[in-house]
Amino acid sequence: MKPPSILLKAEALVNGDRQSAYGPVAEDFGRAAEIFFLLSGVRLTVPQFLQAMQAVKLSRERYCPKEDNRLDLCGYTELLNQVREGAKCQAQ
Repeated sequence: MKPPSILLKAEALVNGDRQSAYGPVAEDFGRAAEIFFLLSGVRLTVPQFLQAMQAVKLSRERYCPKEDNRLDLCGYTELLNQVREGAKCQAQ
């Protein structure tokens, strides 16, 4: 039997218990971006912060390829999409 697709695994992680554990994506990563700003003096938007997390996963994949890196990369991509789609809907 074929194991579930990495996309299905990422979808389950992102749209499963994630919100109850961490809160809505924009709020969760908004807090993280604010902490990053306090530590670094560099202000990132939520989409920029998610792209930075994608960069971390790409870097780790380059150094030591493993499914966890690719799974998280898919997850961060879905979260970025949710943020972008939410912003697009609110702007209409």
